Amino acid sequence: MIMNTGDFDVSRQTGVILQAVQMLGLKGEKNGRNDLTIDGKKFSGHAYYHHAGRSYHHGTLMMNVDMSRLPKYLNVSPLKLRAKGVQSVQSRVCNLADLNPQITVNAMKDSLRRAFSAVYGLPVSPLQLTEADRAFWQSEEAKMSEPEWLYGDVKVLDFSKEARFGWGTVRMDYSLSQDKQSVQELQLWTDGLDAEFLQEVPGLLQGCLMNRDRILARLSMSDEASPRIADDIACMLLPA
Repeated sequence: MIMNTGDFDVSRQTGVILQAVQMLGLKGEKNGRNDLTIDGKKFSGHAYYHHAGRSYHHGTLMMNVDMSRLPKYLNVSPLKLRAKGVQSVQSRVCNLADLNPQITVNAMKDSLRRAFSAVYGLPVSPLQLTEADRAFWQSEEAKMSEPEWLYGDVKVLDFSKEARFGWGTVRMDYSLSQDKQSVQELQLWTDGLDAEFLQEVPGLLQGCLMNRDRILARLSMSDEASPRIADDIACMLLPA
C-alpha cells in the first residue's frame, strides 16, 4: 500500500486484513508493532517506510506455507526470537489454511476487497494496466532482479554488532581508522520505522571520533534525528 503520509493509518490498514480474516471465520489480532496473530501465532508480518511525504506498507499472509522449508528462507535474528520468548520460526507462526481448510488464495482476495470497502467506506475496482504500464513493470522487474540492485556495494568490515531496542533491531558493521580513534566506514541494517533518520546514520558518522558527545552531535545534525535512537547507537558503537 502506497499513500500520502497524511492519509497513512496503520490501524485502518491492518484492520482491513483482520476483517478479511474474520469474514473467513477466524479471529485475528494485532500483536506488537507489526505482527497479526491467531491464538498467539503469527500469520501476517508487516513493515513500514516513510519518505518525502509518502508512506509505504507491505506485508505477508501465510496461507499454506511448507513449514519444513521456512527456516531455510527466513534468517531471523536470535534477538527477535528471544524478545518474543520463542525458540524457532516454526514455533510462532501458523497457516490460515490449517485453521480453516476452506481458505484459498482467491477466497482471501475476495475477502480483502470486501473488507477494504467496509473499512474505508469506498467502492473497490481492479486497476486496469495499459501496455505502457506492463512495459514499465517488466523493466523494473528486470532491474530489481540484478545482483547489483539486490545486494548493492556490500563490503566486509572489521566489526559487527547487533542489538534490539524498543524502536527495532539494528545491526552495524563498521571499520575504524588506523589509530582506532574514528569511524572509517559504517553500514547499517534495521527494521526500525524511523527510516529517514536511520538511513542517514552511516553518512553522518563517517570520520566521527569514537566519543559519545561527538557521536551524538553528529547524529543531531539530521532534521529527522531521534535522541533515543542516537543514544542507543552511541552505546552500541563505544566499547563497553
